[in-house]
Amino acid sequence: MSQYTRFEVTNFKGIKHIVIDLLPGKTNKVFTLVGLNESGKTTVLEAIDLFQKDIPVETRHAVIPKSKKTNFNDKISVAATVDLDAEDEKRIANFAKTKGFTITQPIGKFTNTKSYLFKNSRFEKPANTVSIKIIGSKGKSKAVKQILSPSDEWNSIVNFILENILPPIVYYPNFLFNFPQKIYLNEVADDKEEQKFYRQVIQDILDSIGDDLNIEDHLLNRLSSTGTEDRESLEAVINKMGVIVTQKIFRTWDNIFRSNIKSKTAKAKQREIKITTGKDTDTAQRYFLEG
Repeated sequence: MSQYTRFEVTNFKGIKHIVIDLLPGKTNKVFTLVGLNESGKTTVLEAIDLFQKDIPVETRHAVIPKSKKTNFNDKISVAATVDLDAEDEKRIANFAKTKGFTITQPIGKFTNTKSYLFKNSRFEKPANTVSIKIIGSKGKSKAVKQILSPSDEWNSIVNFILENILPPIVYYPNFLFNFPQKIYLNEVADDKEEQKFYRQVIQDILDSIGDDLNIEDHLLNRLSSTGTEDRESLEAVINKMGVIVTQKIFRTWDNIFRSNIKSKTAKAKQREIKITTGKDTDTAQRYFLEG
């Protein structure tokens, strides 16, 4: 999987400028931020999290460095460098061919910078800049050249990378991972972001099973069905979901910490997550996560 190897943060809250090097080419899987209380560890994580999100309108002024709030005429920026792996390089090359462009050498790495420009301490506009070298040939031409922004080929390939290749960043403000009491599988008008997130998690789990499953057909419709065959199929799907999640979690923690996660000091505890159709009463429940 492609991975982030460097973050550079400028003018974010108490950070004037900082570079976080994640040691490209090394085998480190865990990185620890060490510092005194109030030294800025959380701010660093918030800045990294900002890279994949937009600053909410109501909090834009809050991220201006405290010492510059009186008259901030600069930009807040977070730049991330990504090293592409062979599989993602292949995906990008295959996509480029659909646009009539043949990539002739690996991209290797690129830098994506998200920035927010302020004038007189007022937010002006956002900007997203990608620094990337894409070399290849167009159509049937044998001439090899680097394509540059803002050509159609460059825009198409870069947008594909940002939407499909960019590694996700998951940030939890506290150490506890709090599951909601209920995960509603169907969308409602006043849906909370939390529910949207967990629905996507469930769909990701279904995708991992590999049987072309989706929430609508293979969970919701079967939940509302009274047919024995549908109930048995539903149970089979949920059981597979449990197996997938358990394997993913345990194997990942084993790889990271080189330890047996099933030891007595880290004994897994079965946990139930209620899956409902959005009504007040549960129509079905089944645990799909252990830990």
